[in-house]
Amino acid sequence: MDLTHRKLYSLDPNADPGDEARQLRAQGPLVPVELPGGVAAWAATDLATAKAVLGHEDLTKDPEHWPALKAGRIPDEWELIALVRGAAMLHEGGDDHRRLRQLVSSAFNRSRTFADSVTARHRGGSTA
Repeated sequence: MDLTHRKLYSLDPNADPGDEARQLRAQGPLVPVELPGGVAAWAATDLATAKAVLGHEDLTKDPEHWPALKAGRIPDEWELIALVRGAAMLHEGGDDHRRLRQLVSSAFNRSRTFADSVTARHRGGSTA
């Protein structure tokens, strides 16, 4: 989907994440956003939409299929480039993603996540 003629929701890296998430969800399940540096992207605001987008066979996480990146409109010095070009589970699709996800999934089970949140609260951190 082309973002060139759409009004983008400008993400604020200094905003409260909870407030910004609520504002994004109010915009709908798939929101055109502006990342830091003026980079246009899409944000899925609910689990069903995220699963549909990330699991769609015609879509890919391969950054070489991102027209703005391929055309050189996103510089190599962009502050979030490592999130796009890094070699990791988040950047892989299909069988490679499933294989890598299986390696780490046990670390994110319900009891482990709950225990980590209790530890963070005990240390004075926030889990929100």
